[in-house]
Amino acid sequence: SALRIREKVLGYKHEDVATTLDNIGVLYCDLGNYQKALEYCEHAFRIFKKISGENHPDVALSYNSIGFIYSETGNFDKALEYYRKALSIQEKAFGNDHPELATTLNNIGQAYYSNSDFDIALTFYNKSLAIWEKVFGLNHPIVAYSYNNIGSLYEDLGEYEIAMEYYMKALNIRNKAFGQENIDVAGTYNNIGSCYYNQENYLLAKEYYLKSLEIRKKITGEENNYVATTMNNIGLIYANQGDYQNAMEFYNRALAIQLKLLGSEHPLVATLYNNIGRICLTQGDNAKALDYFTKAM
Repeated sequence: SALRIREKVLGYKHEDVATTLDNIGVLYCDLGNYQKALEYCEHAFRIFKKISGENHPDVALSYNSIGFIYSETGNFDKALEYYRKALSIQEKAFGNDHPELATTLNNIGQAYYSNSDFDIALTFYNKSLAIWEKVFGLNHPIVAYSYNNIGSLYEDLGEYEIAMEYYMKALNIRNKAFGQENIDVAGTYNNIGSCYYNQENYLLAKEYYLKSLEIRKKITGEENNYVATTMNNIGLIYANQGDYQNAMEFYNRALAIQLKLLGSEHPLVATLYNNIGRICLTQGDNAKALDYFTKAM
């Protein structure tokens, strides 16, 4: 592997080895293996800190990676702690218009967004977007990433027309840059589906969710957190249409994935227990509904 080659040639405490460790950690995070992700990224952090000192941009890179892992596991306070450490280093090293600084500003925005602090989140998102547009221009994939995040925020505020405008901008850039079978394109399809779902346009919502699901399954396989989330979304549509058999099928597939990746105590698992419980209740199976609602607590 690249890691073993670099360790053999460069030694265990070389910055290129640390970079590879960090990359592996981020990959494990994308695959939903958060414990492994943290192990690799913390190992990378220790090497960077020993080689370069506490205030080097490479250390900020590690702080961002570790913060991202905590954010993905729902520990947003811890995520913000690491992101702010990264931001402090980058502001001193780069000034105000550097892409790495923009990434950290965006990450901070995401953490606030996840805590439902939408006004603060939008401030950080817009700061980040301004830097990326200045550095890369209006048609770069990183700008699409920013549009997608801002669209999600407006969707949560119920500003669906504005949200869709940002999503479509993001989709246009990503389709031109990557083609159809790309994980970021899948993410945008999912968000467009969500926007239609919230406007009770279930036909179009399902169309975009299914597009997202097929791309994600091809790229990551079924055992992925985002695949499970999309399955849950499709289940919600079937439930709202009164198609409880298909709803239960998608909920249970999502539940099996989330239990394996996140364990029984995670909030996303609780959401699925609640969704399944509601169907059981609707179908008059009160005992089974109570069992699922109790698990969700």
